[in-house]
Amino acid sequence: MLEFKVNPIHENIDTILLMSGEFNFDLPSISDNVFRIPISLIMDATSTYTAKPPPASILKAMSKLTLFRMQEQAKLSLQQGNVDKASEQLQNLASHLLSEG
Repeated sequence: MLEFKVNPIHENIDTILLMSGEFNFDLPSISDNVFRIPISLIMDATSTYTAKPPPASILKAMSKLTLFRMQEQAKLSLQQGNVDKASEQLQNLASHLLSEG
């Protein structure tokens, strides 16, 4: 999720460019080429704004990412020899998994 703070916009402007750039990546298994995806984020400019909650799919993905990070942190604690801390972290993770269903 991103949040942008923009300066006041003149009344006669209908749209605003919030971000422009590109995403570069390579896939060594496919070729030696670098792939480029242009990115532009353009929004309608309005004098009023009604906040909308993020889509459920985004919230679900963020929740899964949080659970994965919790698991990775427990794994790291165990690798560092801190068994009690890892156990506590895994119990916390289990509680979250149970609450998710």
